[in-house]
Amino acid sequence: MRVASLLKPFQIIGGGTSGLTVARRLAANPAVSVAVIEAGGFYEIDNGNVSQIPNDAPQYSSPDPTSPIQPSSYGAYQRWADQVDDQTYTFDAILPYFQRSAHFTPPDYAKRGTDSEVSYNSTAFDPSGGPLQVSYTNYHQPIAAFVKRAYSSLGLLEIPGFNTGYLLGFSELTLTVDPRAATRSSSETSFLQEAISSTTLQVYQQTLAKKILIDEGKTATGVSVVTAGTEYTLNAAREVILAAGAIRSPQMLMISGIGPSTVLEQYHIPVIVDAAGVGQGMWDQPQYSLSYKVNVTTNSQLLVNPKFALQATEDYLESQTGPLGGGGASWVGWEKLPSSLRRTLTNSTLADVSQFPSDWPELEIVPQGATSVPVPDSDNYASVLVALEMTTSRGNVTITSADSQDNPLVSPNLLLSRTDQELAVQGLKRARQVAMATGITIGPEIAPGPDTQTDAQILEFIRQSVGPYYHVAATCKFQAFRRIG
Repeated sequence: MRVASLLKPFQIIGGGTSGLTVARRLAANPAVSVAVIEAGGFYEIDNGNVSQIPNDAPQYSSPDPTSPIQPSSYGAYQRWADQVDDQTYTFDAILPYFQRSAHFTPPDYAKRGTDSEVSYNSTAFDPSGGPLQVSYTNYHQPIAAFVKRAYSSLGLLEIPGFNTGYLLGFSELTLTVDPRAATRSSSETSFLQEAISSTTLQVYQQTLAKKILIDEGKTATGVSVVTAGTEYTLNAAREVILAAGAIRSPQMLMISGIGPSTVLEQYHIPVIVDAAGVGQGMWDQPQYSLSYKVNVTTNSQLLVNPKFALQATEDYLESQTGPLGGGGASWVGWEKLPSSLRRTLTNSTLADVSQFPSDWPELEIVPQGATSVPVPDSDNYASVLVALEMTTSRGNVTITSADSQDNPLVSPNLLLSRTDQELAVQGLKRARQVAMATGITIGPEIAPGPDTQTDAQILEFIRQSVGPYYHVAATCKFQAFRRIG
């Protein structure tokens, strides 16, 4: 069944991190009418029977809870600007827009404890920014002091946060958390709720975008959508903004006729723009972890100690403190491999990493007070997560039909290149150094275990345990605008 078309100046496909941010900015102008097309609904309804706190998932269809400010370096943005031949994408050019979005609150030491002091640079934020809340959690894990000591003993320097464009060193991550309630501040709780209360923004929830409508002049004029089995058109008087994420955005482009012609023709989709890069060149960070028994209380007790879990729940509900008021890690390290490990890299790998900006980290080291591997008892366990930040393997996203309701096929291609494999092996060795330097491990390594020593053994363990970091990017690649427009 189809119904009559509806008209708005702006139609935004996707109610996630970017879609809701853009929607709020546009809707702030009372003369502008904006609509958001979202395939999911609100968590209180969609996931209310799952848990009090919605579970993490690789991909979402709902007003987005996954909007942390991800650290990124000056060099990362400069490389991006150079590749698209547009210097408006440099770090300094984009920073004011980041600052407009976030309101920073310093750590609450009355709740965290006086032994949890962290160095930060408040000038990285604009005091008038918002509505997204950025702060520190109200819980500093007991392993934190030992992790800090380990980093320092291995030559890492503490830096004042990761929000100024400089990453090499260690610090505590700022998170998108409401400091008063100790709950997640997301694009839904911040941008969307503010827009609903103060603008005429309209959200079409549980509404699936089927196709972007493009006229003979190659201008997007609207979106074909379906809600509860009813198909209709949302026309755009000015712009259609595609903000469906790094997986669904290339799918929507291809279904709408923009993408590799060989793929489109396979599904009998008329080719409007033959763009070979759409769906290709996908970036993500491979991540894996090592596990240890430790002599310090960790969050692993939440799963095996009912009294500990009950106390943690009471602390969180009464004062927003304790383990449930914290994040996954207290101190995070970003670095390049030290010379002792770097000298083992082949010339081809060294040549590959030299193509990245000089301030770009190779490794992210994240010690955590928990482990994801099965353990034999109810003792305390911790892990050291490693994420490769400087990778050369690229994944891809492609369609499986001409219908957006059918999930696209995603191939992460993690560790495909020899460069990534070599960095991963040395990254595990570095994580072992961090674990040993804490001085709190007990007995042999739990995973991968003391018998995993050779590079071949280490690589096999990583291959069996590696996963994506869910920071997917770069899947909608076109040529530089001036060459196609």
